[in-house]
Order: sequence, then C-alpha cells, then structure tokens
Amino acid sequence: MDNGNKAGSAPLQALAVDWLIWSYVPAAIIYLFRNELHGHAYTLWLYLGSVALGLILALVLSKVGDTLGARAVGWSAVEEGAEAAPHHAVPWYRTLVGVTSLILAVVTFVLGWNITEINLYYVFTRADRLT
Repeated sequence: MDNGNKAGSAPLQALAVDWLIWSYVPAAIIYLFRNELHGHAYTLWLYLGSVALGLILALVLSKVGDTLGARAVGWSAVEEGAEAAPHHAVPWYRTLVGVTSLILAVVTFVLGWNITEINLYYVFTRADRLT
C-alpha cells in the first residue's frame, strides 16, 4: 500500500467518523423521546433527518478546525509549516475536540441511563436485601 493513497483517504475517513458522531447525537436525542413520538408517521423522517444533519455538521466542522474524527484517524488539516509556530495551550473546553467529546459523553451517559432504567432509589433502599 503506498502512502499517497493512505494520505488521500485520511480526510474521507475523518469525515466518515465525524458523520457518524454527529448523526448519533440527534438520533440518540430522538430515541430518548421515543415514547412521545410512538405512532407518529414522521418519526422515521426525524431519524433520516438526523443522518442528513450529521453530514452537514461534519462538513461544516471539518472546515472550522481539528475534529474528533480527524484525531481518531490520525489526520490533521493543519499544514506542517503552521506546526512549527509556537503552540499555546488551550483549555480542552475551548477546543472543538473537547466540546464534541463532552457532548458525546453526556448524550451517551443519559441514553445509557435511560435504556438500562437505573433506579437509584431501589439501590439505596433495598441494599440490605442484596446478597
């Protein structure tokens, strides 16, 4: 495998990862409201819209800066000449990767909590019966 082909596919791989991330977020939010949306004819269109929205967000954010998808595939759109410039540390919450990671973590945590139906009341009130 030659390096030219690999380097050329990295932006597409980064875009694909970003597309998956940004399609997952609205689809997960729609899934959280599945009971309220049950039986409506437009529910499928909301999920398909989340895929289209994910692509749009991935394309826009790939032009803005370094994305989580680019980091995941080991590709950066920053030119080599710019890397030689002094690098100032930026707090994680002020970077696109940091904000994306935070959004992903919160949505995944809330969705997982909802799916597994964790009830902390039962955990603490019935702890004496656990064996």
